[in-house]
Amino acid sequence: MKTIKYLVAGALIFGLSAPAMAQESGFGSLLEAVSTAVKADPSNPAAGKNELKAFLKENKKNPEALVALGNMYLTQKRYDDANMYADMALKVSKNKFGDAFVLKGDIEAVKDDGGQAAMWYQQAMDIDPKNPAGYMRYANVYRKRSPEEAARALDKLRQERPDYPVDADAAHSFYTAENYEKAAEFFSKCKLETLDEYRLGEYAISQFALGRNQQSFDVAKFGAAKFPKNNQLSRLAMWNANALKDWNSVLQYANHIFSVVEDKKLANDYIYYGNALKELGKNEDAIKAYQEGLNIEPNKFELYQRMAEVYTAMGDADKALELSEKYMSKANDVKPSEIANLAQIYVKKAELQTGDQKTASLKKALEIYGTLSNKFPHLKGYALDMQAYVADMINPADAVPYYEQLIEYELAKGTLDEDAKGNLVSAYGGLGYYYAKYGNDDAKAKEYYQKVLEVDPNDANAKRALGVE
Repeated sequence: MKTIKYLVAGALIFGLSAPAMAQESGFGSLLEAVSTAVKADPSNPAAGKNELKAFLKENKKNPEALVALGNMYLTQKRYDDANMYADMALKVSKNKFGDAFVLKGDIEAVKDDGGQAAMWYQQAMDIDPKNPAGYMRYANVYRKRSPEEAARALDKLRQERPDYPVDADAAHSFYTAENYEKAAEFFSKCKLETLDEYRLGEYAISQFALGRNQQSFDVAKFGAAKFPKNNQLSRLAMWNANALKDWNSVLQYANHIFSVVEDKKLANDYIYYGNALKELGKNEDAIKAYQEGLNIEPNKFELYQRMAEVYTAMGDADKALELSEKYMSKANDVKPSEIANLAQIYVKKAELQTGDQKTASLKKALEIYGTLSNKFPHLKGYALDMQAYVADMINPADAVPYYEQLIEYELAKGTLDEDAKGNLVSAYGGLGYYYAKYGNDDAKAKEYYQKVLEVDPNDANAKRALGVE
């Protein structure tokens, strides 16, 4: 039954937690020795033989220890061994140890047999009604097949264990299965003050994954205040503040992250910090933040581009170009917007130049827009429009071929979307203006302005040029 696969993650979570439970129960070191030996030679059925003998000598009548051992074998996909120790736990407990039934259900769940898994979980519920594990696993099996049956199991657990955080545990199960919509739904039923730091993190991440930045921020903010040494909660608050453009909150949480000396700092922490400083006009501090990010992660090439953007805003085109070209030469995943930004830096540089230097900068911009068109063909219309704009700054006649190419490109599509219409208006209008002012051909200018109105009957520039306002 393929629908059972979403349960696997939840099942394995319990298996993986066994060593921690074992540690608390006094048999942890012996179990860890078996686990280490088995993992070191997973294809050898006899691996850990001596360690297993020592473990069983002390724990062969301890059902909790036997289930923990079975869980360890389950994580290694040694189903027969896992099942054997589940059966041993049932035998020594005279079929009274609920976790053994849960383990047998987990084995079937991982093997993708939902019917058998549910049967074992039902037995766990009947034999050990105060144990939440059987109910939660049973509900997981039925959540998609029969939500009503899943709800019945959870309601019964609430009756048996009113102290147990049913909704938080259900939310956690959905979270581990990456069903963030359902995780958020169940977390929303919980009072924030009842959730531990890990569940608060899961709740905030679920909302963040769903694009609900304000809700995620509120949860992360609460968690960061309650658990100030948990930088993951502070990071979640910072990410959401960034999405909400709450730059002062970004700075607040970034500074808190930097103050927790026990926690490793990440290059991304400084990216968010630098972004907020840039938005608040603190350009020098933004550059220092981005540089700190590079010190932590020298291959985080996007930081060169981010610094280039700050230098552009500061009017230092030469430094911006140096950093942008460094980024372009190193990064493998250059974005269209970054290529366009590099072209614009050359345009801004040209605005401060004259003569041959100005022409050289503009030609470089033309070349870069050509690169944009070649790398990202779906942006060819935008690139041609920008090339016409740049070429006009060199010589108005140089813009004509770009406008003509743009018209040909857009008309070849057949169906015109809003972007195509905008490009045609720009190209027809540009040619109309050129022939009216520089080409000494009023008839041709009129022809192009009329074409503008065919695309956009309300274009004010074309109406003015044709005297039809």
